[in-house]
Amino acid sequence: MESRLERYLKEKKNKKRKRIKILIISLMVILLVVAISIVNDSLYNYFDLTDTSVFNYEYEKSTHVIEIFGNEFDINLNKAVKNIKEYIVNIF
Repeated sequence: MESRLERYLKEKKNKKRKRIKILIISLMVILLVVAISIVNDSLYNYFDLTDTSVFNYEYEKSTHVIEIFGNEFDINLNKAVKNIKEYIVNIF
């Protein structure tokens, strides 16, 4: 049997581990975005590849256009939210 203090200290230790994990993952994602941006700039500047890009983001009339490694994704948030609302209404 654990005492309350032991349980409290164990929970505190687990919370600290979770915070550290979140911090490390956040830093890794930021580092990944910065690295992709650097590669994109080097392709654009050194090789004069203006028609291709590793990472690009544009916003056009409520549509987010994200280009990653040559693949282009169009995301319309208004349409997505509308579809989710319709799905929830149909369930209930």
